[in-house]
Amino acid sequence: MSQEVEIIVAPAACGKTELVLDRYRDAIRARGDGGEVLLLLPTALAVDQAKVRLMGGGKIDGVFAPNICSFYDFVNPIILHNSKASREVSEAQQHAILHRIVESLKREAALPALMPSTGFGGFVDSLIRLFKSLKEATVRPEHLLEVYPASGTREHEIALIYRRYQDYLTGNDLYDSQGKLWRAGRLIEKGRREPFERVEEMLIDGFADFTTAEFDIIRAMGEHCERITFTLTCETDSRADLFGNTRSTLNLIKRAFKNAKTRQLSSPTAAPRRALDESRLFSRADPTRRPAPGRVAIVGMPSRADEIAEVGRRIKRMIVEDARAPADIAVLYRSQAGYD
Repeated sequence: MSQEVEIIVAPAACGKTELVLDRYRDAIRARGDGGEVLLLLPTALAVDQAKVRLMGGGKIDGVFAPNICSFYDFVNPIILHNSKASREVSEAQQHAILHRIVESLKREAALPALMPSTGFGGFVDSLIRLFKSLKEATVRPEHLLEVYPASGTREHEIALIYRRYQDYLTGNDLYDSQGKLWRAGRLIEKGRREPFERVEEMLIDGFADFTTAEFDIIRAMGEHCERITFTLTCETDSRADLFGNTRSTLNLIKRAFKNAKTRQLSSPTAAPRRALDESRLFSRADPTRRPAPGRVAIVGMPSRADEIAEVGRRIKRMIVEDARAPADIAVLYRSQAGYD
């Protein structure tokens, strides 16, 4: 199958998303319905905004369930249609499973190096966070055991817990939220893509990078597509050093899709209404500057999202209006829980 792969690279506000939406509209019109085209976006908000822009004004009449998804909205129906017996475990269930595994390994005297740490309340929580990172990078338990084969080390014992945990999930046809991408990727590799089995064109917009598990899914889906379009936000001027991560993603795509062609869009001509002074935005704190007079404001907000938005507005105001460097500003919070 001949395949066309294009990577659209441009600074922000150059029209990348509008170009992708136009391409999506054209593909729908050419193919007759939305079942053969897939648009992947990074967040649920981006999905909602894209649907509004596409459906407004009757521009693609007759498409009642367009394939416009975030990654998790994409993999959920794949698992539901192709692995119906599987069940997802909650974080509380993860905690209980890992606690039992740790206690079992302790009784087997298999955790001598970790034994002093296992009594702390946050030990299992730390394991959950670690295994999430490992799964995002598609590091499997057997890989970790190959890297740390020596018994009696903390790393080897963590690998043992990881293997016992993953064996439990697999043996009981369970998966955790982090392993969801693994399971979906394996199903796609086996050709089990329902309800996206008719997809022949894929558009991926708004991502700065991908986890290994995400990109494995893109690559597996790409084997069935005639056309794939990526967009990446990347500067070519004095701020280019801020986009090293995006450039790594660009190289990743080129390695995976040897025939990929890169298209560079020009920078927008209209300047922002109120541009930031970049020399101040990325400067270090001024050690000679005196702190502002003490002031405390207590602001009640209806939700966590509203709190975050208000903090962002205040930070922007301090940078733009008060000429403060970001290094002069500190944000303190009780814990990271709930900010994902």
